[in-house]
Amino acid sequence: MLIWKHCDEGMMNTYENTLKTKYENKTGNVKTEIPVEAIVPTVLDNFNRNEKYTFYYDETNYFGKFWVEERQNIQPCFNFDIDKDFVLAGIVTRNEHRPVDKEQLWQRLHLSPQVKELKFKKQFSMPDFVQTLGKGRVNQFLHYIDEQGYYIHVAHVNAFYYSIVDIVDSVLSLEDIEEYKGTNKLDFQYELNRIKAQLFELLYPQRAAVAALFSAYGYPDLKKENMDEFSHKLVKLFGLRRELSMDLKFLSGMIQKAGKQKDLVFLEKNIPNVLVEDLAFLYFHFIALFPNSKHIFDDQKEIRRKLDNYVIVDREKNKLENYEYVDSKDEIMIQISDVISGIWGMLYSFLNGHDNNGIRKMVSELNKEQLDSLWMMWKLMRDAEQENKGFIFSFASIQCREKLQLLGWLTCERKIQKEKEYGNKTN
Repeated sequence: MLIWKHCDEGMMNTYENTLKTKYENKTGNVKTEIPVEAIVPTVLDNFNRNEKYTFYYDETNYFGKFWVEERQNIQPCFNFDIDKDFVLAGIVTRNEHRPVDKEQLWQRLHLSPQVKELKFKKQFSMPDFVQTLGKGRVNQFLHYIDEQGYYIHVAHVNAFYYSIVDIVDSVLSLEDIEEYKGTNKLDFQYELNRIKAQLFELLYPQRAAVAALFSAYGYPDLKKENMDEFSHKLVKLFGLRRELSMDLKFLSGMIQKAGKQKDLVFLEKNIPNVLVEDLAFLYFHFIALFPNSKHIFDDQKEIRRKLDNYVIVDREKNKLENYEYVDSKDEIMIQISDVISGIWGMLYSFLNGHDNNGIRKMVSELNKEQLDSLWMMWKLMRDAEQENKGFIFSFASIQCREKLQLLGWLTCERKIQKEKEYGNKTN
């Protein structure tokens, strides 16, 4: 069973708090210095970070900066659709990988020779995820990746989840969790992430009310004098206390306690209304995690400009220079990565919009080609993690991971069932 690696949100606080050291290069440009250990402070899985790979990247649902918009005579709202996760994904190869035969690939995908570049939105995308799975070109593309022996890498960020986790980090400590659970024999990060997931599920359907509350108090830049009032109004969104889980009852009490004490450490001294300043951390994650590998990004001006504001250094203060930018028109592997990021972007949007019953219904209604495409997605993810657990990275609610696990399990079960039925018909 695939283990979906989940980000330690404490890591993100460490990362953001390090964006203070300035590095001045030879041209006089001042950059923010980020130590590798701030991005990858601990490695919990026994995977080989020193392996030499080549990573190719492209992205989908890029939002650059995430904030609460305030317009005259319009209710405050988020500037980006929170149902869409930002996805940074693509291909991983070893040095001895086979080069792409572009003519052969074009023929397999039934593309005209006049088509100069693979583009997910132009050649693969359909109105929704299920319809996209049923497109023959998508199915052939996934099989091609598998047959070539390429690995995929996938990282995604849910902007709304990213925006609210500091609430939990501000009010709960290890000692609080131990006292609540009545034991010190627990996985603190797991317990913390489980509470964050419940907060996410509670607030996610109330996005308009959350945006209005954030706007009213300049979240995440709360003033000390407003913390108690903000906390009280936030807890009001929880609804009737008797209907809450024990975890949410505990969290609501701790939020109110911290508000009264005016102690919401991660929710002050920030930029008002700006919930995600930029997405550089996700790009740097792989660069720092695999320092001996080569990382090749699509040369997008805005992204490059933001990444160029930083420099990553190791413990000896050596700069990591293991990444470069190329024009996607000149690199077929970036084009392939564009398709991968597009397909997986639609997957996460589907998961965000459906509960477990909706997932079960979807899988039960898939036709043969749709089921095979979904099976291939699952296989590619499983193979990627078997090669190296660092290839898969998630900054989202653990309930997203659980939905993904359920989707994979149901897909495997139905695939096996269909193959048995087919075997019985041919015998």
